[in-house]
Amino acid sequence: MKVRNSYDTLVDFDAALLNMDSEIKNRLQREMPDASEQEFFNAYAKEHELKWEEEWEMDVIHACG
Repeated sequence: MKVRNSYDTLVDFDAALLNMDSEIKNRLQREMPDASEQEFFNAYAKEHELKWEEEWEMDVIHACG
C-alpha cells in the first residue's frame, strides 16, 4: 500500500511503519483502530513532530527528477 506524504510523494506504508517510533505507533493503533493507512500516516507524522520537535523523515521525502 502506498500513501502520500506532505510533498505529495508516494511512500510505501509498510516501510513507513518500520520507521515509526514504537511508542507513538502503538498508541495511535489503540486510538485509531479503524483508520485508513493514509489517516494513520498523517496522524503519525503530526505526533512525531510534537514529540521530537522535528519533521518525520518519511513525511518530507520528496520526488526528484
